[in-house]
Amino acid sequence: MAPPRFQRLVIYGVGLLGGSLGMAVRRRAMAGRIVGLGRSLERLERARQLGAIDECHTTPQAALAGADALVLALPPRQIRERLADLAELIPAGAFVTDVGSVKARIVARAEEALPEALLFIGSHPMAGSEKSGAEHGRSDFYEDHACILEENETFAAWVNLVFHLAAAVGVQLIVKRPVHTIETNIHGTEQVLRLAAKRGTRVLITSTSEVYGKSPHVPFREDDDMVLGPTTKARWSYACSKAIDEFLALSYWREQQLPTTVVRLFNTVGPRQVGRYGMVIPRFVDQALSGGPICVYGDGEQTRCFCDVSDVVAAMAKLLSCDEARGQVFNLGSDEEVSINELAERIRSRIDPGLEIRHVPYSEAYEEGFEDLRRRVPDLSRARKRIGFKPSRDLDAILDRIIAWRRQPPEARS
Repeated sequence: MAPPRFQRLVIYGVGLLGGSLGMAVRRRAMAGRIVGLGRSLERLERARQLGAIDECHTTPQAALAGADALVLALPPRQIRERLADLAELIPAGAFVTDVGSVKARIVARAEEALPEALLFIGSHPMAGSEKSGAEHGRSDFYEDHACILEENETFAAWVNLVFHLAAAVGVQLIVKRPVHTIETNIHGTEQVLRLAAKRGTRVLITSTSEVYGKSPHVPFREDDDMVLGPTTKARWSYACSKAIDEFLALSYWREQQLPTTVVRLFNTVGPRQVGRYGMVIPRFVDQALSGGPICVYGDGEQTRCFCDVSDVVAAMAKLLSCDEARGQVFNLGSDEEVSINELAERIRSRIDPGLEIRHVPYSEAYEEGFEDLRRRVPDLSRARKRIGFKPSRDLDAILDRIIAWRRQPPEARS
């Protein structure tokens, strides 16, 4: 029997963007069958009905027979039991692990795909769940997967590309659990870079526009100074942790010539994103579809830019294959600026113009003394010059797509 046609690709953290990369492969790059392997045929059958996989099996031998890609959906503690079997059965492959990121689940199929097939390990959203490991109540989810990365260098030996997307994100989570935020973001990146350095594996690190902090220089350029708030405000722990991730990735490039690229994301959005931790568009849409009110935090005059996940995924794939992007930082997002008040109004006008828009003080929404950023707009010149980056969807098109998807019954969503 011919071995499976896996290429070597890692997507570490299959949340909003990782799931989209997986769906990109499903849409464009796969010529054959995607097979699900897990202990629950019922759950895998749900994934098959959604079109995410083609077959379901509970044994590795049956799953790998003729498979072009494998989706392994198992609790983290059981993954170790499968690693030895898979290492023997698959001569080369790709390792994708969901580390319990609080990022949203698959939000869109990407318009451009990578040519690799994937091996997914973890509680992958293709199996029909929109919840992260943490949201399933498994506090050990992240730690188990970090150990898997650290202890199983057999998988590291297969890898030649890494997309590190996993993080603790969302303003509400950051404010309530700063220790979790800091440890999750820094420890995970440490593990990824340490393993990648052993073989010189190419790594893309996702960072955030939050690192610009309260900088008055708008639009933000990659070489601008960071202007962060005091350490007494938990709100800044996320920005600091991601800044450390950036320093570490770029230091590996300078000191050990590890080919790393950093992307700073500006409000990446799509249909499957959830508003559970403060993501504003899904929260507004769900509030409007439920009859309101739409709750705007603060005075609503703060501005943001929103980019469709399809555009971000395509750009990340291009950057990771671009030699000139090594050791560089890139803004990725849209530069179409909108106030949160206007965003609420656009959503209200599409769903029910009679809905109430209610303003909620930051002290009530988050914590006393919460500091927000008044403007957050990227300068996209560097990404435009290097890879020709230009968002394909404007905000109105993004909102129409998200609202249409969320109006569907759950069983009809794909």
